[in-house]
This record gives sequence, structure tokens and C-alpha cells, in this order.
Amino acid sequence: MFDDNKTYAVMDIFYQLMTNKKVSTEYMLSKYKKDSRTLQRYMAIVKAFIKQMERNIGIEEENLSQIVYSKKDKVYYLDVKHISEEATVILSLLIQIKSLTPYLSIETKSFFEKLKKKEVSIREHHIIDHAIEYFEVVNEYIPEDLFEIQKIIDLNKKMNISFYDTEGHMKEIKRVKPLNIVYQYYNYYLIYEHKHKIKNMKIIDIIEYVAYQSDHFDGSISKDPIVLEIDRTHFDDFKKTYQICRERVNKINENKRVEINISREDAFYICYQSNGLVKIVEPTGLVEDYKNKLKLLLDQY
Repeated sequence: MFDDNKTYAVMDIFYQLMTNKKVSTEYMLSKYKKDSRTLQRYMAIVKAFIKQMERNIGIEEENLSQIVYSKKDKVYYLDVKHISEEATVILSLLIQIKSLTPYLSIETKSFFEKLKKKEVSIREHHIIDHAIEYFEVVNEYIPEDLFEIQKIIDLNKKMNISFYDTEGHMKEIKRVKPLNIVYQYYNYYLIYEHKHKIKNMKIIDIIEYVAYQSDHFDGSISKDPIVLEIDRTHFDDFKKTYQICRERVNKINENKRVEINISREDAFYICYQSNGLVKIVEPTGLVEDYKNKLKLLLDQY
């Protein structure tokens, strides 16, 4: 009912271009039932509107988008010469997530789609959508208690934890020192100290937990700390992820040596993922264990 309406035709062309679609001459002739000169006027209106819209939000003249006509394909398309800061931030975040996991939970995908609609212009939607397509969307369970457990960690409170062990048996440990939450092996892990040993467990295996309101710990280094050497170029990124207890400089190469509350498995994972930017220094026995694991891996090839 709107096909003969000029306003509808202009709005339709605008929407097609802004959503990264190519608009063919054949499409317009068939849909709007107008001659080519009328369609050129419609396209001129859309072109002027897009330029004015971009000027209003502060885009410089040389960076204004252009409507381009391809004689070969007989289609119009929008050549975007810029991307907004908001779209860049969202895209950067997706790329960082992709470096950690090939999976994206349905909830996380929904979050990015809401963020996209709220913060990003329509014509940039396809850029975000394309980045999301690189992930396998799964029904991954995001632990509901992530935020509450992180608050307990921040307050240095001890806690009792009931959980399922690797064989599916229910167990309870008391007066645990929760140290950190990390995402590795495509799961969220709680790093904790219990009876002077650093261990970890999947947060999804936690059945229930209770924090001691008056029993705090000082967050100091455990009895047998793991010492890692971090390449100086990687140190700033490393300390944003892991809680460092003590640090010093290796005067020979200016790399950082840190004492850190992590389990042996965490140390192996960090070193393996770092591509040589992190290495285990102490304890010596752990260094030998890691070398033996790497040797076993190499022997398979």
C-alpha cells in the first residue's frame, strides 16, 4: 500500500543502505514503479540526508559516507569511511573474548545485541554481527554467584564451600581463603588456599557457600608460593588479570618476577597460553613437572 508513496520509497532506500545492503536499479524499478529519473531524485534525497546526519554528529567532510553506484553490478551501496568509537570498543571486546574462547553463551550474545542496538548506529550493526558469527553460540552456564563470590574475595573473607568433586561426590571444605576468579579451559575457576595449599575448582561445581563475617585474612602469600617470571612487555596485561603478592625485577633482563597465589595447574595453563612470555621459576620441582609435561606433549608428534 506504500509502494507509490515517495516518503516510503526514500525511507526504504535509506534503511537498505544503512544496513549494508546493496540496492539494485532493478529492485527500485520493480518496487516503486517509478522511472529512472525519479529514482535518481530519491537517491539524491537519501544522500543529502545521510551527509547532514553525519555532519550533525561531528564527522568531518572528508570522512562523510558516500553512496556509490557500481556500473558493473548495477547496484548502489554505502561506502562508510569511519566507524564510531562505541562500535570500535564493542568490536575490540569481542576480539579479546575470541582470544580466550571460541564459545559465546546465549546470555552474552544477547548482551552484545542489546549493547549494539543501544550504542551503535544501524549501519554499523553488520560489523558487530559479523564478529559474533565467528563464535559458536552455546547454552553455556554462567554461574549466578560470580558477583557475590568476587565480593567475598575483595573483602578478604574466609568461607565454607560445599561442592562436587571430579567423581561427582559432594564434599565440604571449611575456612577457605578465596583468592581469585579466572576463566580458563572454557570455565570459570575459583582459586583458593586451603591448609596452606593453592587449589582451584570450577565455580559451577559449587553447591553452596557461606562467608565468615568476622574471619578475615590479609591476602598474604601462601606458605609455598609459585614464582613466575613475566616478560616486561607483557607485565601490565598480566597484572590486570592475576593478583600479585610480591614482585621484583630480574636485573639481567629487566623482566618481572612475581610471587602469586595460584595452583600448579594454573601455572601450567598460564605458561602454555603465554607463548614464552611467562615462565615458572620456583619451586624447582614445579619447573621439572612442567618440562616433563611439555616433553610428553612433544613425544606425541
